[in-house]
Amino acid sequence: HASDSGGHRHVEAVAGAGITQVTIWVDGIPLATLTESPYQTWWQLSVGEHRFWATGITVSGETVTSEVATITVQ
Repeated sequence: HASDSGGHRHVEAVAGAGITQVTIWVDGIPLATLTESPYQTWWQLSVGEHRFWATGITVSGETVTSEVATITVQ
């Protein structure tokens, strides 16, 4: 989920029950690692195509990965 605020984009990952940590990734670089819901942060807009996804750690220690969302900033 994303929304605009000037030159920044609000980025949020929605996780189900049993997730203890979420890392939001942009273009292969961790943007934020969050341990409490809501899992959200801000990203400085940058011209070009960008790939966003999230990884989560479950209570049993497994890593789960979201689908990739691609946006283009012009």
